[in-house]
Amino acid sequence: MKLAVVRFLWLALALLVLGSQGTAQTTSPPPPQPLAETSLARAFFPNINNVLALSADGSFALAGSFETDSVFAFKPGTGEKLGEVTVGDGPTQIIVQGNQAAVFNTATLALPRPTISLLDISQPQKLRVTATCVLPENLTVTFSRETLALSRDGRVVFGCAVDKKNRGTLFAFDTQTGTQLGALPVGNFPLNAQVIERNGGRTVVLALTAESSSQLVFVTATNPAAMKVSGTLPFPGKSQLTSSNSFLVNEAENLGFMALPKAQQLVTFRLDPPVVLDQAPIGPIATRLVRRNNRLLVQEEGGANVAVFDLSQPEKPKFLSRFESSGTSLFGVPAFSSDGKLAYALSPLDQTLYIFDVETGMLRATFITQGEIPVHFVFTDGSCAILVPSARAVECLNLTALPPQRAGIFFTPGGVTFDIKQAPLVTGDGKRAYVASPLTHEILEIDPETTAVTGRIATNPGPNNLTLFEAPGIRRLAVTTTIGATVDLFSEQTDGTWKKTGVFALPGDNSYLFDFANVVFSRDGKTGFVADVQNKVYAFDGDNGTLLGSREVGDFPAGLSLFESATGERRIAVSAGSLGQKTTVTVLDGSNPRELKPLSTIVVDKDIMFALDNLPLFSADGETLYLGASFSNELLTINIKKAAIVGRVGGITAAQIVPFEQKGKPAFLAANLENGKITVLTKDSENGLAKGLKVFPPKDNFFLVSNLPVVLPGGQQGVIGSYGLKSVFLFSTVENKINRQITIPGAVGRLTLLPNRQAVLGVEINGAANRIFRVNLN
Repeated sequence: MKLAVVRFLWLALALLVLGSQGTAQTTSPPPPQPLAETSLARAFFPNINNVLALSADGSFALAGSFETDSVFAFKPGTGEKLGEVTVGDGPTQIIVQGNQAAVFNTATLALPRPTISLLDISQPQKLRVTATCVLPENLTVTFSRETLALSRDGRVVFGCAVDKKNRGTLFAFDTQTGTQLGALPVGNFPLNAQVIERNGGRTVVLALTAESSSQLVFVTATNPAAMKVSGTLPFPGKSQLTSSNSFLVNEAENLGFMALPKAQQLVTFRLDPPVVLDQAPIGPIATRLVRRNNRLLVQEEGGANVAVFDLSQPEKPKFLSRFESSGTSLFGVPAFSSDGKLAYALSPLDQTLYIFDVETGMLRATFITQGEIPVHFVFTDGSCAILVPSARAVECLNLTALPPQRAGIFFTPGGVTFDIKQAPLVTGDGKRAYVASPLTHEILEIDPETTAVTGRIATNPGPNNLTLFEAPGIRRLAVTTTIGATVDLFSEQTDGTWKKTGVFALPGDNSYLFDFANVVFSRDGKTGFVADVQNKVYAFDGDNGTLLGSREVGDFPAGLSLFESATGERRIAVSAGSLGQKTTVTVLDGSNPRELKPLSTIVVDKDIMFALDNLPLFSADGETLYLGASFSNELLTINIKKAAIVGRVGGITAAQIVPFEQKGKPAFLAANLENGKITVLTKDSENGLAKGLKVFPPKDNFFLVSNLPVVLPGGQQGVIGSYGLKSVFLFSTVENKINRQITIPGAVGRLTLLPNRQAVLGVEINGAANRIFRVNLN
């Protein structure tokens, strides 16, 4: 549990975003600069918030990729990919009506407003966005809700969003233009929305929940510009609904059904006028409902069961049977077979699809999914598609026989996405660059001039942090892999190709948090060093990966820094410690990698808290360490010989500081996460640093931990990518001035300055997240 809390807090720091303060002093932006870019295949990226939907005729399914802001079409029976389209930021709901689909996009860091994307799905091979509806700022769309609905004619889309106090508003938009038609505050937290159309009128039914009670609200929406509440149906007693509660309505019968999870009742109600007609007992935490003809399935998540009701008399449902699974929970909406004789229920924790007889509740067959935690599934006649986020895939089953058979898998071969840890590394001659592709398990070789991918180097699964080492006659690549916790080692051959020469595998199960680790090499490239983010620093042979030595340094050591003098003395610095516990900064003697003797250990006060992204920085003479303590909003100066903190600068939230030389004197840059400012730091005393100039990028800017500045020769200008403004800034280091702002199609991560110093290379790190780009600075 402690590890989970620590990881959450460190990841929370990586995404720390607060409003920018101050007024930017900027020059007028020049014309757009030359920009080379290469777009790679989009990835269906694993995420628990990914969703599935089925086309109206069942011939294809839609899969929403939350991380890469994409929707894919595929055949549910085989997994064959048909088409793809980029939608808004964080798609989390998809509904289909005829040849139209609506996608609710939650809005994450890259875009502060939720949106609804309207799609033309008449040709699944050519999906396209026809309109985008933008909701107001400061509203959110909550995950696991179903608050999106289309009118019968497809001309109006309805969606609910909530404010910071969880008060909901129902919005209506024109699907042709994306124009907002109306908005109506509805009070309590909205869970579900359905549209009913009777007698020439249109009503939106909403399920709202509060701490102690829940209700259905009926909103007259025939004229979306004049929506109003026309009726309510409060539920009796302890009727608080859960996030996955759904209700069913039947316009022709003027009836609806709702499960009350705490009251353990199935409620039958009339639509017009709203009134409860019947209450039948059901099992605990009943949530999802599905109907086929005169049979109703009620999913009881508390006991991992499904109750079946007979609706021969729909106003008074009659209990028929109950399927009692051996699982610990159920998820998603249960489903009927095409003939209505069988039903299906999915247990995510048990990775099992249960198939049972509707009339008797008897188990008929099971299917075990390949990946962990299957979360959504859709059914067609004779086939099924199950979303398994951890496997970045959708499993497709043949249901014509029992037990079901796996018929195929939908995934995106070659689909690339980058995160905040991927940074392109450029060779000293500027002719080639490299970046890790975690999803496709490879290192991409890039031409820095054209940004084209010129080669692919296979790695172990989940390559992350990449190190490029160059010395006369030697060029090495090392990459940490997060699936299996290895360091893969490659050497360039005389013909320019790469050969895998070895693998250093961490002892035991150390993959957890290993994505924060980095590799450093000795000056001759013969020895590599890495921390396991558990409690040790390791030394290994830089060519074949053979373990040479190790040393315990405290809990959670992550990023390493190496100082090596001209005489061969090596010093390795690493910070370690869990939040609220004793934290240390350890300096090891790496001259003999088989011993790794401690040179200095600095015990830090409990009020100083490091993040795994905080990387120590050696001074030029190796006697001083500069280390950010991001959770404490300060920068420490540490004297290694004295084993003491000799300077503290407050208000610095940068994960790392970047050294440069200004007028012959050492200086440092800090891109602060908290306020979106760039701070210039200079020597204040023999050891300490002091804050100097602040550069204010434009309003609404913010940086992530990956947005590290680089400095141009002469030290008068710096370059930084801005995640918040999807831009590259060329700024002055001597006055508060942005010299140039260059907009990038997507959010920007770390930049690499090319050897000619007139361009930077970078990758996108969110959304489509599949571009490699070069920006010319001259």
